[in-house]
Amino acid sequence: MLTRGDVGAIPDASLALKALTAFLQQKNSGTARREALDIIVDSWEDELWPWIECIRRRALNVKTPLVGFPDDARREYMDNIVEALYYYRFYEPLFKKVKDTDGLAPLLISLWYLEAVDPELDPYALVDNPPDYENDLDMRFPPDFLSSSLLQNYLLFYTVEIDPLWAPDFLKVCDGDPLRVGEVTMIHLRRSIKYLPEGSEYLKRLYDDIHVLGVLSDYDPFENALVAHNGPIWATKALIEVVKLEMPKKFDEVQAIHRCVMCIIFYLHPSLDGTDGILWTMRAVEAGLIPALLRCDRFMEGIGESEAPLMLFQKHLPKELIFVTVARALASSFKVHASEISMLEGKMNKRASLWRGWIEFKEVAKERLSLFGSIVNSAAACSNKKCSKKNTTLTFKPCEGCYVLSYCSDACQKISWEDGHKSHCQCKQWEQRRLNGQSAPFPDSHIKHSIKVFNHDRRTRADLILSSWKRDLARNTSPSPGRPVLVLDYNTYPPQLSTGFTSTYKPKDYDQLEATRKWWDELVAIKASSFNKELAEDFEDFGLAVAGFHVSEPEVQYITDFMVPKKEDRESQAPLIEKLAKVLEA
Repeated sequence: MLTRGDVGAIPDASLALKALTAFLQQKNSGTARREALDIIVDSWEDELWPWIECIRRRALNVKTPLVGFPDDARREYMDNIVEALYYYRFYEPLFKKVKDTDGLAPLLISLWYLEAVDPELDPYALVDNPPDYENDLDMRFPPDFLSSSLLQNYLLFYTVEIDPLWAPDFLKVCDGDPLRVGEVTMIHLRRSIKYLPEGSEYLKRLYDDIHVLGVLSDYDPFENALVAHNGPIWATKALIEVVKLEMPKKFDEVQAIHRCVMCIIFYLHPSLDGTDGILWTMRAVEAGLIPALLRCDRFMEGIGESEAPLMLFQKHLPKELIFVTVARALASSFKVHASEISMLEGKMNKRASLWRGWIEFKEVAKERLSLFGSIVNSAAACSNKKCSKKNTTLTFKPCEGCYVLSYCSDACQKISWEDGHKSHCQCKQWEQRRLNGQSAPFPDSHIKHSIKVFNHDRRTRADLILSSWKRDLARNTSPSPGRPVLVLDYNTYPPQLSTGFTSTYKPKDYDQLEATRKWWDELVAIKASSFNKELAEDFEDFGLAVAGFHVSEPEVQYITDFMVPKKEDRESQAPLIEKLAKVLEA
């Protein structure tokens, strides 16, 4: 029996694992195979696992998996481990025995980590620099045997809702730093995106890396660490590259693309709603999200429709159009990609829900964009204040530290950096902000433009608001109900309408979130409006409380207006309703 100290037995262990892998790869079945697999199950703990441990320790040459490979290590040792573990999944008793092995998670995470940080272990190195001898193709690293493939299966098996068992292992391998976990995840994903145009055989690699990204993003502290490393942008780029692939002839290959698309969008939807969601939505639209979603249509036919692309058209993108930066990006995207969008529309399945969702979204976009007037028709300017160029072709590159500013050239970025952006950006500072779940500051100018949408929405809903207030007054028995309250919650689309009075109304999450509670209590006590003089003139003599807000968890961002009357309104309910109607018609 091998032990961890039997370094001299490394060559034998390597050969033994090769033989074991070859056996497990055989597709034949029968009693003999089952009996052999049962023997492997019985031998795993005392004999097979020590081989793997011995090779791992020798390859890493340390007691912990944090150091890169020494010069005398061979990639084939790690290949053997990955291949053997991969094929165990075909036989459930053995697969269960393997995945229950103490130390398996650190092994898989170590492989995943080292493939990202050690050039000698870069699985794509053989693509760019194949060995210079006869059977070089045999030496290319098989797509199925990358660490991400094993890791995503392991993560899914051991994932629980609150406390995943593997979280401490990720932190241990990455020096206890969640940002390091995010960095390694993005290294894997960027490599997969880079090589996907080489051929559809790289799709499995991308799928595995996206799957790891998606599973990690469901848990603290990894969710914000992935955002800090621009996860939403790289996921958008992955989607754009996947839907550009040629339509395969084989149905199972179409299914593979379909699965990959779904996996990407299921990550994108919550991440675009999270920390800095407004910024990421703007950047995703600029990168080409709209035509990419339309291209999804051709991979749906014959497989069954999915709600994933539809979610972005129906739920996320419409509500983000209250923000001028997103509206401008969408208007520019419609212009830049006009011919491509027209071509894709002509090819879409007109009976599919994705087509209907797209048509409905276009109507919403048309209405929203019209409210911003000329501001959305003028492209954003280069962030170098000394430059006058406009981003008419959506080719400006964002600052990769903050992703807030964008430039027409490297020269302009350098000038902006020296002129002061250096002190405001500080890449590590932005990483830390996002790691803490903090979004970019919300400029007053954004609030000003968003209130235009708010005013439009309250006017178009005047009858509904009035009837709702009538019901509220009829139910309220208090002699002093307080000032009327109107709330449009832009965290959903269509915005959720609520009415009431300051004495009784409490916003959603008032009891659960301290930030919401503090905001509302201060708003009720305030003596003047912070924004929008136009609204102040409407409501000054009446005392209507107005609040429209957008929630971007975990940081809450609000768009608010609150007007207090010059004198207390002590009139009866009937005149009150008349005044409400006049205000709504204003």
